[in-house]
Formats: sequence, structure tokens, C-alpha cells
Amino acid sequence: MAYETLRTELEDRIMTVTLSRPDRLNALSPGMVRELLEVIDEVDRNDEVRAVIVTGDGRAFCAGADLGGGGGSFDRRGRSDPQAHRDEGGILTLRLFDSVKPWIAAFNGPAVGVGVTMRIARHKARLNPELLLTIFISFTPSLAREDRKRGCRPSPGRT
Repeated sequence: MAYETLRTELEDRIMTVTLSRPDRLNALSPGMVRELLEVIDEVDRNDEVRAVIVTGDGRAFCAGADLGGGGGSFDRRGRSDPQAHRDEGGILTLRLFDSVKPWIAAFNGPAVGVGVTMRIARHKARLNPELLLTIFISFTPSLAREDRKRGCRPSPGRT
């Protein structure tokens, strides 16, 4: 299947999914979420796939949600369907958790917000100690306060 924001490759029963928006540091867009949900469904149905590796194209794994729309990136007012852009990262994270295949994140660079949340969604997730330090630092209350000052909702786990 062809995608606009992802590349997929199946080799030796391992599916490699590459987030492919390097110009936006692979920031998660609504289209990328839809495509990732399609890939998860396909992987779960495909007995030829034993495991999935997800990585990023370019110098980042995933820069979190795409905020290219500025302050209106998450503003649902005035949209014909206010639910259309609702917590896409959460929907993706829950679907990854329910996947029947193992997903391995090959961090090739920075992972922010949902870029980290995607990885820790798995049951029995294992993380490199350096990554754990990064997560700990990013979940500190002072950073959550900064999120609120900018009008952003903190990532899951941040207070």
C-alpha cells in the first residue's frame, strides 16, 4: 500500500515503518495518524508480519504533534466536525497498545511528546536508560507549567 507520510518495507517477516516527513522532523499530522492506524490494522491482519520496527526519516524520530498551524493547531472551534482532530496521539497510542504484533521503536534522533508516548504505549515496554532520563526530564512540573503558559495541553504523564 502506498502512503504519503510513511514508507513501509517487509523483509524476512519484519515490517519496517519509516515516518517520512523529514522537513517537519516527522511531526505527527492528522494524515500521518490515519496512515499509521491503517498500517497497524494491516500488520495485525497479515500473518507474514512477525514484528514491526518503526523509525524516522532524517535527523529525528518524531517531533511530536505538528504545530505548523500555529496557535490554531488544536483549535476545534469553527470546524465542521469538532471531533475530527481530537486527541489523535492518544488514539494512536491506544491502538498501538492493542496491536497483536510487537512494535520496536528505533529512535534515530529526538522524540518529543507523542513521539515518546507511542513507544511507551506497549505492554512491557523496555527503554534505554538514556531515554528514561530524557523522559524524566520532559515530565518535570516546570516544563508542564511552560506548556500551560503557551496554551498547550501537557503530554500524558506530565503534571
